[in-house]
This record gives sequence, C-alpha cells and structure tokens, in this order.
Amino acid sequence: VCTATYHQALTSHLQDILREDLDKQALFLLLEWALRVYHSPEMMGHPDLLPEVDVSALGPLMSPELVELTERKYVVKVKASVLVWMQRTLEVEFKEWFREEEPETDHQGFFQSALPVIVMQMLNENIQVASLITDSLQQKVYNMALEELEAFLGRLREALVQCGKEHQKDRTVPKYYVSYLLAMLNNNLALGSSVSSLHPDTAHREVPTSLRAALDRTQKKACQLLLEELLLDLQPLCLQLPSRKWLSGSQLVSSMCEVIDKYAKDFSRVKKPVFTLLLTESELLVASQYLRALMQKKMVCKSEEERGQLCDRLLQDATQLRELFCGLGLDRSQQSLEAVFALRELICLKDPALLSLEVLGFITKYPDVSDEHISTLLDLRGDVSKEVRHMVLEMMAQHPQVLPESYRPIFSTILVPAPELPFCLRKGKCA
Repeated sequence: VCTATYHQALTSHLQDILREDLDKQALFLLLEWALRVYHSPEMMGHPDLLPEVDVSALGPLMSPELVELTERKYVVKVKASVLVWMQRTLEVEFKEWFREEEPETDHQGFFQSALPVIVMQMLNENIQVASLITDSLQQKVYNMALEELEAFLGRLREALVQCGKEHQKDRTVPKYYVSYLLAMLNNNLALGSSVSSLHPDTAHREVPTSLRAALDRTQKKACQLLLEELLLDLQPLCLQLPSRKWLSGSQLVSSMCEVIDKYAKDFSRVKKPVFTLLLTESELLVASQYLRALMQKKMVCKSEEERGQLCDRLLQDATQLRELFCGLGLDRSQQSLEAVFALRELICLKDPALLSLEVLGFITKYPDVSDEHISTLLDLRGDVSKEVRHMVLEMMAQHPQVLPESYRPIFSTILVPAPELPFCLRKGKCA
C-alpha cells in the first residue's frame, strides 16, 4: 500500500511538473528518470524490494499518451535550439565568403569549409541523445533533423543569392567569389553523402526525396552563379562577332578560350561529379552564346567569297572550341558545339535551291530551332530569294518537330531580334 501510494503521488507530481514550460534539458531529465531510472535496479527494481513489491503491478509513471505529449514538447525545444545554432553557423559562413583569403582545402586540394561537419555533428548529437530515452523519441528527433536541414538549405540558397547581388554591385567583392562558390558545392556534396548516416537504422538509410531535391536546388543555384560569372567575362568578346574584322582573322575565339581555360582551372577545385556538370554547362553556354551572336542580324554576306570566308571562320572557331573542351575532358558526343558545325553546312551550301533538304536535316537534329532562327541564318547567307525562303519555311511548317525527352535544348534559349519595320507610323488618331 505504501509503495502504491508513493507511486501514485509521483505520477501526480510529474503531471503537475509537465504543466510548466520546461526547457529541453528538464524535459530530457524527466523522461529519462520516469522511463529509465525509476524502474531500474537503483530504484523500484532494487533487489531489496523485489520480494515484497510487485513493480509490474504498479504500472508506468507516465501513461503512453503523456509520454507521447512530452516527447513532442522535447522535440519542439530541440528544434528551436537547432534553428538558433544553424542560423549562427550560416551567419559565420556568410562572413567567411568575404574574407581576403581563399577557403580552406582538403587533402586533395578541393575547396571546403567547416559548415558540413558543424551541421551534421549538431544533428547527429541530438539524435544520439534521444536514443537514450526511447526509439520513438529518436525517430521524432531524426525526422525533425531532416526537416531542419532542408530548411537550412533554403536559407543557404538565399545567402548565396545575397552574396551574388553584392558581387554584381562590385565584381571585386568578395575577392574570392568563385572559390567560395566552389567550396559551397563541395560542402553540398558532403552534406548529401552524410545525411544517410543520421538514420538510426542502417537498413533504412535513404535520403528522403524532398531533402534530395533541396540539395539539388542548392547545387543548381551555386552552379548558376558560377556560369553567370563566366558569361560576364565572355559577353564582351561575343559582342564583337560577327564582324568583318572577325571574318578576316581576329583572335576573338583565342581570347574566349583563355577565359574558358581559366574558369576550368578554377572548376577543378570541385569534386568530379560537379566538375563534369560545370564543364558540360559551360560548353553549352559557350555554344549558345556563339550561336546567339551569329543571329543578331549584325552582318549579311555580300558575295560568294565572303560566304566562303564565313564558312572558314566558323570551322576554325568551332574546331578550336571543340578541341579545348575535349582537352578539358568533355567528349565530343557530349558537346553542343556540334550545332555550329551543322549550322555552317547551311551557310556553305553552294546551291540555295537545295536549302529545303539541308534545313530538314538540321531541324531533325535540332528540333527546338524555330522558323525565326532559320530565317535569320538565311539572311546571313545574303543570297536567298523570297521564293526559296518561302519554300524553306513552308517545309518547316509541314514537318513540325517533337523534342525527345533526352534532348538538351540549345536554340530555344536564343532570342532572335524582331525585324525592323520599313516605315514608322506617326502617333495620332485614325482619319
């Protein structure tokens, strides 16, 4: 009777305590004491009590419902603590990006920072602490950890965007902008490979779909900012073509190759899966910028000789760029520059009457090319009659193309300037 009364008093007292707003440490100690210590050999399971007291008849100090409620309260408190720590970590990381020195490197020379280690250690410690109470609490903390990591990645992307905006204002700030973006890409890979180790059950260590998507979005954002940086350095060169100076033999593409090579050396400080991605996207960017420049209606060939010069220049440029990317490790089959070689065939064709057949082959290979693109290329030739143009465009209308799932669009990203009107209408009311 005495033991039962003592047990009942404790149960009632625990319920009173739990009505208060306890911090995470107090909630943990309470759960540990009620679920682990109370029935242990040190207390109610003590050998001296066993002959006289049937501990199993006393029942639990906390009902399953109360345990569930208390565990949820504990998780809420841990979540708030994790959020504060992660925010501090991100603030420190953001300041690091503006340092006057490059990020640290690992033993292989890849850029990195302490961010993945700090974040994963913080989450893992909380999951391990929860495992000291119950499996259900450990699972709850694990689920919370993944949610917080996903939210953290969202804030990390926002920080990258903010850093990019600061860099747009002044490209000398941060001084090592590209290096820190590469470090973040390596950090993102490290986070992705470490997530599975958080799961308490080694048999179920799959990264949830939503978290994998968040990691992919972070990678895409950092890659996008790097490619925008490359584009800023390429644009002044692309603006100079096509021109007759370029046609007669300039060093424009050699200068482009120097810029690309410089960035490729930087990209080599990121681990291979992302390095290959950056190289592939850089090549697509170069190819699309080159094609876009050709389609700005800046030049029309005045003679067959000039068309021959244009064909020679396109061949030299495309070959030089293709060989550069091959040398960097990108196979010809993966390159979009093949579109420049194919486009060259349209320019080099001697007999304009055969253009319909040539264009049909071109749109079959590049199904995202539009009639505006083809019309602009016909203008560039300078020898296409209205009849031939009409015949080509009519053929395109009769052969609409469907983009295969595996196709990488290149022409759909290129806008063609609107044709200039032959006259201007004065502003005023109609008569």
